[in-house]
Amino acid sequence: MSQKIKDNICVRELPHELTIKVIYTIKYDDSTFNEVNNFIEEKGFVNYNEFIKENSRHFDHIEELFLSKNNNLGKAYQLRNKNNPNNLENFIKLFPDFPFLKEKQNYSNFNLTDIQIISFSTKILFFIFETKINHTDEIIKFHDKLLLLKSGFKNFDIVNFIKNIVPKKTKLYFFDMSNNKEEKNGTTRFKLFINLCFKKNKRKENKNKKENYINSEELNLLSYYFTNRNMIKKVKKDKLKENDNVSLFYDNNVFCSEESIAIITQMNAFNFDLIDNTFKYVIQNAFYSYILSLHQYFYLHYLKIKIQKIDTNNSKILYDLNELENEYTIFQNKWLYRIVSQFEHQQKLYSFINSKLNIFAFDKEIQFSLKPLQELKDSKRQEKIKNILSIFNIFGISSSILSIFNIFVNFHLNDKLNTTFFAVSLICFITLFASLILTFVMIIKNKKIKIKKNIDKNKN
Repeated sequence: MSQKIKDNICVRELPHELTIKVIYTIKYDDSTFNEVNNFIEEKGFVNYNEFIKENSRHFDHIEELFLSKNNNLGKAYQLRNKNNPNNLENFIKLFPDFPFLKEKQNYSNFNLTDIQIISFSTKILFFIFETKINHTDEIIKFHDKLLLLKSGFKNFDIVNFIKNIVPKKTKLYFFDMSNNKEEKNGTTRFKLFINLCFKKNKRKENKNKKENYINSEELNLLSYYFTNRNMIKKVKKDKLKENDNVSLFYDNNVFCSEESIAIITQMNAFNFDLIDNTFKYVIQNAFYSYILSLHQYFYLHYLKIKIQKIDTNNSKILYDLNELENEYTIFQNKWLYRIVSQFEHQQKLYSFINSKLNIFAFDKEIQFSLKPLQELKDSKRQEKIKNILSIFNIFGISSSILSIFNIFVNFHLNDKLNTTFFAVSLICFITLFASLILTFVMIIKNKKIKIKKNIDKNKN
């Protein structure tokens, strides 16, 4: 990095508004979707109406995931709203170790503005802590603030926090926690959704002149601070590649990694009206797209873990494999999207996020993992069919022997015994006929399975 840029970073102060959402993800079992949602509401959370709105630039079926009144797919909640503005303060008093209380001097610059919960019918929950900073800083100080924010949430007992918001019987799985142990010193990871806007100065700008707060190199450095958890404070210019990004409007850049997403905007005369009027909806739509992608990311993660835990020697393996296939099929049809909007910028953002999270590569990996399991399932089913056919074959052979024996006894026994043998023979004949029909059905079914496999191979 040149000395000139370094001097600018160290000296210039930049008025800005910074909002950071810290996102924890869990998967739960042993409680239903409705049971968990009802319990969340009992704890004082209310509908989060700002999560998504109609005309959000997403397709109707994407909006309806959370907008439908009779919705059984997704629910969004928040702790603070116009009806209960003090609910947040009362709530966090229950957690004295919460890092961003006002009396915690180290975190005095962070203002906790809301706690949100996004609940999916797939039993994936997102716990979101929103912090806001209105301040003037040099660029280099953003790095220090992010480190402080991350260390604060790493030391926070998120396990105990979440256990107080879901029913006691609920079994929780914390993604990326060390050995998945429910302990305070685990390494639970979180994602960050960052919205940084460099605000317009009070002086009147020349509308014919573009005036930015930071140049492209400074913007690139700042994006790495936000999207790279292990980014060092001082970095050499020749080691810093240009960070991929997309733009939603003039002088706006969106950066994304598997760790976080950062939306950085520079307010000027060319975008002032947009930022003043519709910027909050742009951010709202971006957050919705990000949560949809994160849900796909973590649910695929859950499926991969479930595949690895399958015991091929388990007597219930057919049931386990059927359940796994059903879960994956429902997920693919209801939650896995390639296209979410007809508006170019919104679709471009969604595709950009998915590419950075490697959603469809992850999905291909799941498909690849399921193939041998499906073959195992077919072999187990065929083995079961063979056992059933063996039993029917025994009955068939028995009926044949009895039929021959019946012909023989017709010449030597009385009418009463003849009637008895005839009845037994009839039962055996019916059994033989049923076994033949079952055999024919099984042959047809196996042929259909083979045809389906061939079709799937051709598709791939």
